[in-house]
Amino acid sequence: MSLKNKTVLITGAGRGIGKAIALLFANHGAKILLASRSQSELESVSHDISKINSESHVFPYDLTKDESLNNLAHHAIQQNIDILINNAGSGIKGKFHKLAVNDMDHILSINMRTPMLLTKLLLPHFLQKQSGCIINIASIAGKMGMSNSAAYCASKHGLVGFSHSIFEEVREKNIKVCVICPGFVDTRLVPQTNKVDRNKMIRPDDVASACLFVATSLQHSCPTEMILRPQHSPYHSLKK
Repeated sequence: MSLKNKTVLITGAGRGIGKAIALLFANHGAKILLASRSQSELESVSHDISKINSESHVFPYDLTKDESLNNLAHHAIQQNIDILINNAGSGIKGKFHKLAVNDMDHILSINMRTPMLLTKLLLPHFLQKQSGCIINIASIAGKMGMSNSAAYCASKHGLVGFSHSIFEEVREKNIKVCVICPGFVDTRLVPQTNKVDRNKMIRPDDVASACLFVATSLQHSCPTEMILRPQHSPYHSLKK
């Protein structure tokens, strides 16, 4: 399946995984809709996309706000969106009983509620077209428990369950739904520390390639879940 003339909406597209997805999909001929809070970061990615003669549009929205999501969905439908990639995410490490309620609410909102609501807003468009693709970027934390990350794990577990449920609802309408669960990815979400070897972490381009595989998979199959683990453990071979 070709991405030529396809329209792709990517949240959290200003840096890291989202930026890597945007550039890879643009290289394969897709029109890219870029969404995140930082206009300067989005414009930088859009500039990079223009260098490869692809089209992009910038939407600097706060994705925790319902009004922003409604506006974003409206513009995406106007552009005849084909693929939604819910990538925006947030995480704060620390003991759960010390986590501020506002921080907990933000993690649950951006990691789970935002992709759920954006999917809800765009699904009628996909159902009308009888085609579409939804890719949710979760985490290995959505498959296991991790200390000092209770709210983050809860949000990613929720996103995994949501993704599988939506697939069961729309699979007969030729709509693909996949949740991708990477382990450690070398992005700002992982703080600088001497406890992990960043050279052994997953690269944003690796996650982008997984998204491309899903988006271009054959009509008669759907990869509903992908788990990406670092080939070599970032915890090994560290200086004692």
